[in-house]
Amino acid sequence: VKDELRETYLRHDSLLVLIDRIPCPHILVVLDACFGGAAFEARMGRGTRGTGDVMADISIDEMVKRKMPLRTRKLITSGGTEYVWDGPARQHSPFASRLLGALRALDGHSEGILTYPRLLGAVELGKPGAFGGSLAGDDPGSDFLFIKRRK
Repeated sequence: VKDELRETYLRHDSLLVLIDRIPCPHILVVLDACFGGAAFEARMGRGTRGTGDVMADISIDEMVKRKMPLRTRKLITSGGTEYVWDGPARQHSPFASRLLGALRALDGHSEGILTYPRLLGAVELGKPGAFGGSLAGDDPGSDFLFIKRRK
């Protein structure tokens, strides 16, 4: 459906206000859209790039215990201020494919945890690289964690 009057669009500023009002302690916003990070770049801190782990010397359980009380507001977009290719028709975009691949790999990951920096590192590999960072209200040192359910 064409929306020439842009009546169904949601302004980035409005999105940020809505996110800030959500009482959930851990939020990850993922946008797969051209110029998706353009409006956010000036309002947020850049994210951790790559797969480095600041807490690599502590146990996984201790890392989770330290991170869970922190308020988390993270963002990943398929690009910052550039055009992003949608990929072949009727298929996932390259960004979505990398994102889903990283989430599926969690099943085979020995620790059973996928951190925000690792997820961002996985989706940054494309051209253009993904854009990520912290939104307002994000506690210093916070992380968004995907934790595999134990059976």
